[in-house]
Order: sequence, then structure tokens, then C-alpha cells
Amino acid sequence: MKLRFFILSIACMAIFAMPAQAASKAQTKVQTTKSAEAVKVSTQEFNKLKATLTSAISEMKSAASAKAVTNSMYNYTKSFLGMNKVYKGLTNYQKKQVDVLVKQFGVQSKAKIAKYGCKKEADAAIQKATMEALSSLSK
Repeated sequence: MKLRFFILSIACMAIFAMPAQAASKAQTKVQTTKSAEAVKVSTQEFNKLKATLTSAISEMKSAASAKAVTNSMYNYTKSFLGMNKVYKGLTNYQKKQVDVLVKQFGVQSKAKIAKYGCKKEADAAIQKATMEALSSLSK
């Protein structure tokens, strides 16, 4: 009697567990497909973001005056704020690559600002670019 009950209970558990397992496998497949599509979509945007940051770094490296430094800060801030929503959709590996480029730009900009003594002008350029980017996003 106990053996029959045990076999019957195992059979019932197997019957009720099968649809749940099938559903979880289907959900996993859908999630994997969605994440793969998201990565494919953001790969082009990621490359664009990397190119923007790389050009900003080279522009800052070649800046030879206070005005060039402030223009570079303005361009970097305006372009990077527009790409902020792209950053949220990147993978952790891609985020690390972007973070390295942002740190490189920070190092270059701090050195150039110290060299040319244009901290106030650079802050004003950042503020101006931020306001313009925010106003364009709100439209």
C-alpha cells in the first residue's frame, strides 16, 4: 500500500512538474533571444560611442590652447550625454571598455586644464553643453 502511494505521488509530481519545466525552458529561450537581439542592436551604437570617445580623447590631446580645451570639453559633453541611454543597454564588458575611455579622457582633460589654467571656462562649457543636450532630449 505504501509503495503504491509512493509511486502514485511521484507520478503526480512528475505530471505537474513537466508543464512548469517546459514553460521555464520556453521563457529562458525567449529571454536569450531578446538579450541576443539587444546586443546586436547595441553593437553598432557601441561602436559609435567608442568612436566618439576616441575622437574626443584625440581632440583633447591635440588641444594647444585654453579655447581648444574648452571646445573639446563642450563637444565631449554634448556628444556623450546623447549617448547616455546607449550606455545603459551595454553588456558589462562593453561598459568596462567605455569606462576606460572615459577615464582616459578625464586624465587628458585634467592635464590640459591644469596646463592652460582654464577650469572656469571648462566648467562653463560643460554646463552649456549639458543644458543644450537636456533641452534637445526634452523636445
